[in-house]
Amino acid sequence: MNAKGHSGQNNNEKLQRDGGCRRQSIQIRRQMKASVNKSFNSAVRHLLAKTSKVALEDVYGDVR
Repeated sequence: MNAKGHSGQNNNEKLQRDGGCRRQSIQIRRQMKASVNKSFNSAVRHLLAKTSKVALEDVYGDVR
């Protein structure tokens, strides 16, 4: 029993539940961030490809 007369087991159960929720929210946050990063990276790759193509055309003429 702790100072308030409650058993430590209830506190441990509550901590485990809260820890599970926190862990789950961290996982969700990571998934959302990965999704945003994936879209962003895709857009960046697309822009780089376009920019590279334009730069190559400037140097070598039509690259097709």
